[in-house]
Amino acid sequence: MRRVIQIIPIVIGITIVTFFLIKMCPGNPLKAMLFNPDIKPEERARLERLYGFDDPIYVQYFRWLTRLLKGDLGWSLYTKRPVTKHILERIGPTALLAGTTLFLSFLIAIPFGILSATKQYSLLDYSSTVIIFFGMSLPIFFLGLVVIYIFAVRFGILPTSGMKTLGIPFSIWDRIKHLILPISVLTFYQIAPVVRYARSSMLEVIREDYVRTARSKGISERDVIYKHALRNALIPIVTLFGLSIPFIFNGAFITETIFAWPGMGRLAVGAVFQRDYPILMGTTLVTAILVLLGNLIADILYAVVDPRIRYK
Repeated sequence: MRRVIQIIPIVIGITIVTFFLIKMCPGNPLKAMLFNPDIKPEERARLERLYGFDDPIYVQYFRWLTRLLKGDLGWSLYTKRPVTKHILERIGPTALLAGTTLFLSFLIAIPFGILSATKQYSLLDYSSTVIIFFGMSLPIFFLGLVVIYIFAVRFGILPTSGMKTLGIPFSIWDRIKHLILPISVLTFYQIAPVVRYARSSMLEVIREDYVRTARSKGISERDVIYKHALRNALIPIVTLFGLSIPFIFNGAFITETIFAWPGMGRLAVGAVFQRDYPILMGTTLVTAILVLLGNLIADILYAVVDPRIRYK
């Protein structure tokens, strides 16, 4: 409960920083909206008063915050639709992309990291090291373009963009085909740090005295690793699980733009180019809350993994 209460001032602080940083950017949305250079200054001034751009920054912020406390994130300057509706339409595809990526990355990386640690200096260990450095150094947008060229342009076996094929009825297989490339890119991007943490954590744990004691008692190596060492090795990985949520969402922003995936990332990127401030504030707020919830989930999982930790 203390952590939940602490989230409130943190979110308010994030909104203050974000709002003022956005307002400090050169120009305003009117310059992006009004393409006619011959527009009269009187008309421009009228629109500034209409949207409240002529008010001091702190007045604009408190007006936005007052609406937020009422559950109103404002209206898009371009579509004239509520920001909440935009986010609700886009958060589902983003959650599908990010959630599947989070599940697959940990499902693949944790066993891979454990095997790499238990077979240190083997071919598998060296292979995992190469994959880690390759995955952590390769830009996600470059990898996305490469897989599009290979699987969509060169061989034509997977779609290049979108969430579904236009003009055909909904089918699960069609949705899966559109998911394969973006999820593969995001999962590869996320696997590298998880494998590194899992390997390092397991190497540290298997050198502990209680592990050597378990071996000396004649317990099989499989039981030593998976019943004694694994649970303690998972503690730092739990931390990484919570912190992976914002990183996956950040990666999804780039991936959604490359693959034209209709999620929050693409919505936010479009809002940047259009200077649609209400959309930007809404997507930033939702992302910030997800980051804080990820940290909260990590704290709760500590008590599940480590029996020495109890919350009273």
